[in-house]
Amino acid sequence: AAATIFFSSDLTDDELADKLSHVGERGDENGLRALVAYSGADEYVPDHVDKKILLERLCRAMNGTTRGKVATPLMLQTGNHNLSKGKNDKERFVEEVRKKLMEINE
Repeated sequence: AAATIFFSSDLTDDELADKLSHVGERGDENGLRALVAYSGADEYVPDHVDKKILLERLCRAMNGTTRGKVATPLMLQTGNHNLSKGKNDKERFVEEVRKKLMEINE
């Protein structure tokens, strides 16, 4: 349960930044890049949560004041929690991960 607090929609922007800004800081130091994927039809997220806005808030908290864009959002609109139901969600996710990995060599 403690791990889920990082992605809680009821945290303020400041609380999210306090918990997640290290991602951007490490990214600036080490070239880390993060693909932040969120499933639009995740059955474990309450219906009242605007997942697109939450995804944007998570990335903004991770990026913070970093020079570069460390965290990149990926919304899989029809994806459920484990990407087993939405058409082409698994393939799109894998393709986006592949692109992120290719950036390592650039």
